[in-house]
Amino acid sequence: MKFDEALNAFKDEMKTKFWQRDGKHGNKSITRLDSSGAAQMEGLFEHFRSEVLELLDAPTDTSEMVDVANMCFAMWWRQKAVEEEP
Repeated sequence: MKFDEALNAFKDEMKTKFWQRDGKHGNKSITRLDSSGAAQMEGLFEHFRSEVLELLDAPTDTSEMVDVANMCFAMWWRQKAVEEEP
């Protein structure tokens, strides 16, 4: 699989996972927020840490890799919003 194909496939898996978790997180789900309404960075970092620990317990589980990537995206998206605030 070429880089662009792999990146698109990974993006699709990330989006699928976000939507699968939508019901669990309710109104706090990233799928229901814009970047300015995303969780505070402290909470995102805490969740990120827990996802990394889960990945370390299952290092060959691609589902866990997607969870870590999703948390990285959520933190990146939130930080970009902060940087763009007036």
